[in-house]
Amino acid sequence: MLNNLIGFIGISKEWSIAICSACITAGAMYFVADKILFADRIAVTNQYKNEIDNLKSIAQKQDGKLESSALALKQKDAQIFDLKKEISILKDFENAIPEWKKALTEERAKATTLQLNINQALQNSNDLKQALDSCNKENEELKNGNARLKSIIAIYAPMLEKRNELKEIEKNKELAENHISELERDNSVFGHLNAPKIAQLKRISSEYQQQIIQLRQCNK
Repeated sequence: MLNNLIGFIGISKEWSIAICSACITAGAMYFVADKILFADRIAVTNQYKNEIDNLKSIAQKQDGKLESSALALKQKDAQIFDLKKEISILKDFENAIPEWKKALTEERAKATTLQLNINQALQNSNDLKQALDSCNKENEELKNGNARLKSIIAIYAPMLEKRNELKEIEKNKELAENHISELERDNSVFGHLNAPKIAQLKRISSEYQQQIIQLRQCNK
């Protein structure tokens, strides 16, 4: 190819030899230089590759650390958000504390009043219990007195009945005798007609007298 090119240009043979020699020398030098420098270039390339790999590894580790840091930051952000919520709730509680204190004071006052009412109710209950005990005692005494009175009445009732009966008989006897006296004092034309009635009244008066005697003996 080089000969064809030289022949096409039309230069002399000497120049053709010189050019061919120069080209061969240049090719040989390039080949030698390439062989000598190739090993260094490969070593440098390998070194660069190793450094690149190391940098990639470091970058991957840094990426992992960054991801971990990002995750930790997200967790921190979540914790901060939760803390903010808790702080907001605490602030609400803090704002509500005065109302709670007021409500607590009112409840304590109510509790004190309620305790006083309970104590008063207990005192009233004790007083009522004492009054009830007194009433029960008096009622028991009245029951005992009533029982004694009933027993006395049971004893004296027959006597009283007989006494009343005696008074009634005596009253009837007195009426009969008064009637006899009136009939005996009758001096009218028809006075003799009173004899049977006077006899009957005397018989009744005598029966009354017998009953009176019997009742008086029973009372003794």
